Amino acid sequence: PAPLSRVRIANLKAQSHLNGQLGTLVDWDEAEGRWRVRMDDGSGKMLRLANLELVHELPSKSPPCTVVVQTPSAASSSSGLLPLSVGVRIEVTGLQ
Repeated sequence: PAPLSRVRIANLKAQSHLNGQLGTLVDWDEAEGRWRVRMDDGSGKMLRLANLELVHELPSKSPPCTVVVQTPSAASSSSGLLPLSVGVRIEVTGLQ
């Protein structure tokens, strides 16, 4: 991740009401080992990378599109979320 990346909070236990909320990465705090995140509601949070999911948003006027991730483990993913990494093949359709 890099500053200005859009993220979603995930897997928080102590403040589970924050899970699913969106924000923007501000910067990495090396001493704390956490990202400073500016939440969409204007508040600020310090969060571990393990509690952040990168969000890829399309402009609101874009037509719907589909991304298909082709990995051998795709069929075995119980969460429906597949990690992307270097070398993973994807197919994007429906972009104009």
